[in-house]
Amino acid sequence: MTNRILASDIEMLRKAGVSEDDIQHCIEVAQKAVEIALRTKTEVDMEPVSTGALYHDFGRQNPMTWTTAGSAQRSLGIWVSQRR
Repeated sequence: MTNRILASDIEMLRKAGVSEDDIQHCIEVAQKAVEIALRTKTEVDMEPVSTGALYHDFGRQNPMTWTTAGSAQRSLGIWVSQRR
């Protein structure tokens, strides 16, 4: 299990117009979310924890242009899988 942040995730934030300061903030939030999840001492899939935390401000730069997460994904040409 890896908890690393992928360069492609950072590029997606840049492509969405997120500032470098906000990207740094998102990285710190993702690191803290993983730290907290690890403290639970339960089996946790860290990928959605870190990715969800990383993208928590996704669309913040242009909130009126995206009405749903799906429309944001489509406009950036990405697909986020849904896990069960």
